[in-house]
Amino acid sequence: MPKAVWKTFEEAVGAIQQQLDPTARVELDKRLEGLAGNQRQFDVVFRPRAAGHLVLGIIECKDQKRRVGTPQVEGFCKKAEAVGASVRIIASTSGFSKTAIATAQKYGIGLVSLLDEDANGPDLEIRVQWYARVRRWTRSVMKVHFADRCGGTGNSDAFAFRHQDKPVFGWFQRELVTTHSSVREPGWHVVGISFYEPLPVTVGTGERLVQGIVFASLLEVEHRTRQVLLSGEGFYDWHTREVIMPVGASVVTEALERDLRDWEVYTGDIPPPSQGLANWCMDLFIPHFPPTADVADLAAYGQVTQIVRCEDTGATQAGAHDRCSTP
Repeated sequence: MPKAVWKTFEEAVGAIQQQLDPTARVELDKRLEGLAGNQRQFDVVFRPRAAGHLVLGIIECKDQKRRVGTPQVEGFCKKAEAVGASVRIIASTSGFSKTAIATAQKYGIGLVSLLDEDANGPDLEIRVQWYARVRRWTRSVMKVHFADRCGGTGNSDAFAFRHQDKPVFGWFQRELVTTHSSVREPGWHVVGISFYEPLPVTVGTGERLVQGIVFASLLEVEHRTRQVLLSGEGFYDWHTREVIMPVGASVVTEALERDLRDWEVYTGDIPPPSQGLANWCMDLFIPHFPPTADVADLAAYGQVTQIVRCEDTGATQAGAHDRCSTP
């Protein structure tokens, strides 16, 4: 590439560097080792601290008479994936074809064109690593203490116990996703209720009087991670030689699944959070039961204990005559 063109590209790199991190180190014609161990060559490599987090940025410089096309964008995307680059930019002296622009937007690649008509081109984009602590109530059991002490019912289905034709166990499930949705320590947690007077409960075709119930549920916590694409309303203006971020500009993320099903399981320690949107960790509680479900209002009939963590399911704590579990 002619020296004059390289100088122009260096000015663009300098402006982008100033926008992300003035202290970032910039290297030209740099080879990086890919995730598979092979070497990849890049025109410009820089490591800015975007939103407080150190990331890898790469820029491919295209000096050609024709606009950059889709195959070149796709090829650059594969190179970027191979080294796990967070900031991916292609700079071109001749602009980009419409299909190339669409492809770049699809893969989160920023485009910088030296053509005047392309000065306000696609927004700058960056990939950052996000983490999540996902909490779920999973296995549950219910232990019933009968007032008549005449033995069990022979029914192990927790949903078979009903009061006023409403599921008794449903009250506990609703409590888990409302009152106890902020519990964070994994393990078994127990809630008990002692009724002021024996409560009539229907089990199958019969009815029994219940003195108290102990509910227990297992809280599981899982770490997940994903590289998330952020895009902002910024562009490089070749007339002013600077990256422009308009007043009131916004930063948006790509669409994410609410239950994080497309995030990878992460077994390591989550890094300390940084300021801004990079290296961000969210705490997500996934409810397993509708919080507005119509269930038996057990709290109106007795005294509810505070939720406590125990080493097991608390099977011996209530002196229960029946131990039931969810299907």
